[in-house]
Amino acid sequence: MSKKGELTRSKSLQRDTWHILEKLKELLQYTESESITYTDYCRVIPPDYENKISPEAEQLLLKQLEKTGVIKIHAREMEPEDYNYLKPTGLSRAIMTRPIPLFDSLFVFKKKFDEVYEEHQKNNIKTKNDSELLFYLTQTGKLYRTLHDGTEQVYQMENRKNKHKIIETLCEEKEPITADDLASRIKSNSRTVRKEIGVLRKEIEDHFEGIIGKDFIPDAHRGGVGYRIGPHIRIKMKY
Repeated sequence: MSKKGELTRSKSLQRDTWHILEKLKELLQYTESESITYTDYCRVIPPDYENKISPEAEQLLLKQLEKTGVIKIHAREMEPEDYNYLKPTGLSRAIMTRPIPLFDSLFVFKKKFDEVYEEHQKNNIKTKNDSELLFYLTQTGKLYRTLHDGTEQVYQMENRKNKHKIIETLCEEKEPITADDLASRIKSNSRTVRKEIGVLRKEIEDHFEGIIGKDFIPDAHRGGVGYRIGPHIRIKMKY
């Protein structure tokens, strides 16, 4: 197996690697040296808001990218104050009681990075298209989808009431929208919006088998808490 091929062995590995590549891509727009500090790297939130990856897994994937010649990691040396946070666990072992940076900085080899980024971008687009779930929303508040066997699953909301207007508004927005902005759009208040979204998530799980409410309307963190339609959910208006 080629080194580049090792990075695409599974969907979860591909997803998590794409998460890292997106962060690097964002930062490369603003640096001429192609060297990225740990602080800058950690501040970037990639477009895949729902993706969760542990620091340990992220560190292993960064090392894998280093092995394939995409980046060069400059390790962080232990500083004197760091030793104050080491807690002995016996058998000549110790654990760090507070998080410390995974590295000092990393250098991106642009040519190799572009090759790997392009490969993962194609795979990511293909995966999204393959897993996309199509729903329809009508003017009367009917949210429905048709399964492969022709069965129709339906969730009927009250026409032009809060839940209907929340779904409709989220469909119109490509970026996450805060509870305050949502409340302003539907002429309500943020407390009601949060409550209605909680109810919507439960109702969606009850009416659409296999759909998780928080996947349909996930929380999105960028400049504050917000909401959006999930990245694998597509809703067509039937007006």
